[in-house]
This record gives sequence, structure tokens and C-alpha cells, in this order.
Amino acid sequence: MLTHRVRTTGFGMTKIDTKPVSPNSGSQSSLIPHGRSTQTAKDESSQSLDGLPLGEARTIDYIVGDTPELKRRLYALGFVPGAKITKLRVAPLGDPMQVRVGGSSVSIRRQEASMIHLQSLLHSHG
Repeated sequence: MLTHRVRTTGFGMTKIDTKPVSPNSGSQSSLIPHGRSTQTAKDESSQSLDGLPLGEARTIDYIVGDTPELKRRLYALGFVPGAKITKLRVAPLGDPMQVRVGGSSVSIRRQEASMIHLQSLLHSHG
């Protein structure tokens, strides 16, 4: 399995390391799986960020997509599993949208937002 380890460097920059990891290599809590290999069929009904109502906050569950570069970019911007996210604004034609993720305000395209899946309200915390 390929994983990404997200860490902050001494200059406050975010760095993402990609490497193969065996399932028995210790704590997986800081590792982000590459792709949907760990997701199950129940996730097919999950809500993506593009469908989130304005002003509503949720927690990121996982990110899908076949483009590792785009996923790395989203991770570097703070779109990581467990991060709190709120949809702030949507442009008149629906693209782009402005969201707050962590402590940052970020504008992303609807296509990128559709890759970001959110925990259900029952699992999201505050």
C-alpha cells in the first residue's frame, strides 16, 4: 500500500512523503491511504463536499481520485481526513467555491470538491 505522511517542516511548510508501507508497520494514525483501497461499499452513499449546504460544517472522511498530484495538492492545503471543513461561498455559476478548512480559507473547483468525502452528521464532531 502507498501512503502519504503529512508533516510540518521547521519553516512552517507542509511536506508530504510518499512511500510503500506494510500493513504491520506500526501505528497507521498519521498515514493517509493512497486511493480508495481501504474504503468499503457503505461509502458509496457518502456525501462529497460539493453537495454540502452553505454554512454547514463537517469532518473530512477520505479523498478519492486517480491523480496523485491533485491529491497531494489537496493534502498540502489541509484537506486531510479528520480536518473540519465548512462551505462558505459558491460563485454565481457554481464554480469555484470557498471553504474553510482548519484555520484557512481556500477556493477550490467543484470537480476537486467532489473528490472530498465527508463523515456523516452522526460521526462528525463539532
